[in-house]
Order: sequence, then C-alpha cells, then structure tokens
Amino acid sequence: MARFLHISDLHFTDQQDAGLVARGMTWTSRDVLAGLAASVDLQAFDFVAVTGDLVNNGTTPDYVALREALDETFPADMPRVMVLGNHDDKAAFRAGYLGEDASDAPYREVSEIDGLRLVTLDTSVSYQHGGIVDADHVDWLADVLATRAQNGTLLFGHHPFGISWKPQLEKAETHPRLAEVLAASDVRAIFNGHLHMPVASMAFDIPQFTAAPLSFGILRNGEQLWDTDRLGYSSVEVTPDGVSVQPEILHPRVHIIGPNDMWEEYENQAQLWAQQKGRS
Repeated sequence: MARFLHISDLHFTDQQDAGLVARGMTWTSRDVLAGLAASVDLQAFDFVAVTGDLVNNGTTPDYVALREALDETFPADMPRVMVLGNHDDKAAFRAGYLGEDASDAPYREVSEIDGLRLVTLDTSVSYQHGGIVDADHVDWLADVLATRAQNGTLLFGHHPFGISWKPQLEKAETHPRLAEVLAASDVRAIFNGHLHMPVASMAFDIPQFTAAPLSFGILRNGEQLWDTDRLGYSSVEVTPDGVSVQPEILHPRVHIIGPNDMWEEYENQAQLWAQQKGRS
C-alpha cells in the first residue's frame, strides 16, 4: 500500500550552532542529510514524513536553507509531510519554506497516497516547549475524519500523546474530545518526534511511533537524561494487514558484515531434513 521514511528533529542550521555543539552535535545538518542519502535507498519510499523541530532557531533564512537542503537530499517527485515543532516558527516557516505570506495560523495539512490519508496536526505553540491540542484542533480534526479514507488514516504531529522522557515531565495537553474523535475514526497509527529517541507506545488505543532524531539523541539512564550522538530514522510499511515500523541507526555507523542468507540456509536445511526423513 505505502512505504515511507520517518525522520524527525533535524534542528536544521546552515552553520554549526554553539548550543547544539554543546550537546554533542559537532556535525552540520547538511552532513547528516548527506549521510542519510548515502545510507538509505530513497527511491524505495513513497514519501517522507518530517515530524517537527525542522530548524533550531526558527528564522526565515533557516527555512530557506532547509528547503534547499531537502531538495538536494530527496527525489524531486517524493512528497513530503512536514510537521511543525516547538523550535519552529509558523510565520517564518510559511515565508521561508513554503514561500507564502507569513501567518501564525496552525499549519495543518491533509493529503492522500494510494487511498491512505495523511493528516498533519500542529501541536506546537510558539515559544513553549510542550504541545497543545485545543478545541480548535479537535474541531478541525473531527471534520477531516468524519469521512473514512479508502485505506485508513495516518496522523502526524510533533509531540507524543501521553508520554514524555520521564513520568513527571510535561506531556502534550489534549482536549477531552480528542479521545472521542480518534475512537470513532479510521486512524491506524500516530507518528511524531520531540523525544529524540525511538519509542513505541499506545495513545488513545492507537499505535504511536516516535522517531529517533537527526540532530542529537537523548538517553534515559534511571532518572538521568543524557545527550548522545545516536541519530536515526524509521522505515515504515503500511499494508492492508497492519503497520510495520523498523527503527534504524544512522550514527554511530553500523558496520555491514555481509549479506544475510538466512532464508536460503533455512530452505537448504529443510530439504536436508526432508531427505533424511524419507530415508528413515
């Protein structure tokens, strides 16, 4: 039905950022995207979803440079699902990335690929770390989901629902009607970022997948959070039977040992067992 690349939290800067270097990000955003393109067969995907914190500082030039870098990285005909996060600025994104008039209105989009509806929800609030899904968001989402899509719906946002780095830390604020709207919908899975670590969870009885970052990682060790150099992405396949998410590590570099001939070995072993059984 569809296969897509899920990336998140680029925190894109055109030059090295002192604040990001302090967190261990000694590479540039363009280096990371070049590494992604060198490591992944991008032609194998139907679209790419970028779930928020697109840039680090939220300026219009940042979004102009981001658009240029993504154009250089991904095939020209590959659709992009773009999501805004807490580091993003709505007006600057519209002006710099979309080339539209600046506006602080929520950035929400609906598209469709092979009967699969893709819905972008803007949970970001300017200059706030946490996310919010208020009554206006729920009303909009209810209107979108009132009609069921041929192959169901995927929901994309930045802030995960119901989880954070630690139980006592802030979580996305959600309007009480959101659970009702999602329960009556055809949403098959929710995709987001923000945590800088790959996490699989359930939100409103729907599978929720949080992608690894493409800037700097975060590791929870007991009650301590550590910045790390672990970067990654997820390969997602949606079929009539379900949704399969394969998290992958981009950095530190995974060493390729050689081809995996597991199935050929199994088939040879099965034939050998069958021959031995026939002689017994």
